[in-house]
Amino acid sequence: MVSTPEVSYNTVIAYFLLHLAIGLREEVAFRGYPLFSLNRAAGQWLALLAVGLIFIIEHIVGGMQVWPAIWGSGAGSLLFGLAALKTKGIALPIGLHSAWNFGQWTLGFKNEPGLFRIIIEKGCESRIEVIGWVSYLLVMGVAIFVLYNSWTKRQNSEVERQSKKI
Repeated sequence: MVSTPEVSYNTVIAYFLLHLAIGLREEVAFRGYPLFSLNRAAGQWLALLAVGLIFIIEHIVGGMQVWPAIWGSGAGSLLFGLAALKTKGIALPIGLHSAWNFGQWTLGFKNEPGLFRIIIEKGCESRIEVIGWVSYLLVMGVAIFVLYNSWTKRQNSEVERQSKKI
């Protein structure tokens, strides 16, 4: 990874605003009304699955290959959807989604260099791709686990406190 000196402050600000707008659009469209309505009608897991499938399809239609869309967008959708349902709002998913996308651009993981550019030696491409996917799924898995368990414990302790007051 090498720094990209030709990237200006204006470029960084523009990409930050772009990724914030993309995160905002996707979270309003997917985790706003649709997720909460499906959650009330069909339950948490069916709502997460339905919205996740539509999120994956949107990424495929947008040009992503099928398996990366399933694994990448699927894991992201589960994390962002769980964040929305557990916090009962979309502020956390917007922040997580925007930060993830902006972080990927910053580190050079998008199609154009960000503040940094990844340099991969010839012959190492497939190994780097596997390491990238394992890392991504590990980070998403840990985030999903922590989010799910921290809110579940908090909700359980809140229910216990409410029952003691009665």
